[in-house]
Amino acid sequence: MGGLSVREELCTGCRACVAVCAFWHTGRFGALGGRIRVRHVPERCESQPAVCRQCREALCQDACPAGAIGRGTGGGSPPRVDRDSCTGCGLCLEACPHGGVSLDGEGKAAICDLCGGEAWCARVCFPGALALARPEPEEDGHASA
Repeated sequence: MGGLSVREELCTGCRACVAVCAFWHTGRFGALGGRIRVRHVPERCESQPAVCRQCREALCQDACPAGAIGRGTGGGSPPRVDRDSCTGCGLCLEACPHGGVSLDGEGKAAICDLCGGEAWCARVCFPGALALARPEPEEDGHASA
């Protein structure tokens, strides 16, 4: 599974991604409960999606003193939060260079889970700022022809 491809320059700030993400996770449309936010940068008249980019070197995972952030089986899976282990310390928020981690209503880390592989934010992003990226082929030590 690939991660999200983000092209900030295409974001219009419509927040359709925010609404559908919240609906996927809470069953309600709105801004609360989702894993994506849109930051407005008024000085530059820009909007920027703030979402987990499923970094290969996950700084959020490295920063978590409780070991609550990990990946499932397979190198391409998105980071997962073990809610029972998360202490809500916020170090993962500080570590993420993309603003892709937030705290949910219970004070636990919330990170994009790609909607179980559906990536609804990318499906509703009409300007194309968000897209589901194709996974990179794993190196197996063989040269390609």
